[in-house]
Amino acid sequence: MRIPIKVNEVNGVAPGNVAVVRVPVGKRFHGIRIIASGLVSTGPDVAATQASQVVTNVRVLVNGTEQRNLPTDIYQKIARLNKVVVGDLTIPIFFSETWRATATQEEMTSWDTYYSTTFTLEVTIASGIINPQIVVYSESDDIRNVDSAGKPFFLIVKQLKRSYISGGAGIQDINSVIPTGFPINRIYIQNSAGAVDNLQVFADDVLVKEATKSANDEMLSEYNIDGSQFTYAYVTDYTQQLNDPLRFNVINLRATFTAASNSQLYVEQLSNSF
Repeated sequence: MRIPIKVNEVNGVAPGNVAVVRVPVGKRFHGIRIIASGLVSTGPDVAATQASQVVTNVRVLVNGTEQRNLPTDIYQKIARLNKVVVGDLTIPIFFSETWRATATQEEMTSWDTYYSTTFTLEVTIASGIINPQIVVYSESDDIRNVDSAGKPFFLIVKQLKRSYISGGAGIQDINSVIPTGFPINRIYIQNSAGAVDNLQVFADDVLVKEATKSANDEMLSEYNIDGSQFTYAYVTDYTQQLNDPLRFNVINLRATFTAASNSQLYVEQLSNSF
């Protein structure tokens, strides 16, 4: 049985601080939910209406190693891309991905911390917020992730951010900033300005993806994925099967930008360890 429970060890919640949340290890975790609140001004009091007004970023570490590091609104966009309804003051962090094709695959990406020593959230509090508060809930059970031989296994979806500066409109190759070493499930491109009209993806010099923004969003919608949440959502596992990640040694994204942009790439990798 999955148990939603409040995480009590939350320290350092103050404007401009990085609050530290220590989650007890030894459980198999399916997700974390952070509820944020605070005031954006006083006299009269005006409450925050968006979680990003209170919390700007959440970094997730297991055994001191970074697993996730995303801005607040990106956690929300990922959930909404997968048609999950999210409250404006909620930061949803999924480990078991509820949108997977089967219940078995959904549970396979859960985080089994039975062998872990620490599980920590670093929550960056906005500097201008007044009386910030966060309430953290975890969802876990006592089941182990083991294969048919009883051997522990890990299928950890890591979510990392990388920056890319587009100098202007036109076709540009994005490659050196993309992390390698593990298969990629998804890359979300978020521009500060302009659009990505077209994307080609080359894995080991082989073209494995080509679509305009509109064609890509239409294709994703057929699988109940809302590509409009990002400037361009490259989703390799759009069938929601875990056996669909992109495996490669060298990857290159050939993107057609419509304007100069400071772009963020949010990369989802499928790892066999924390």
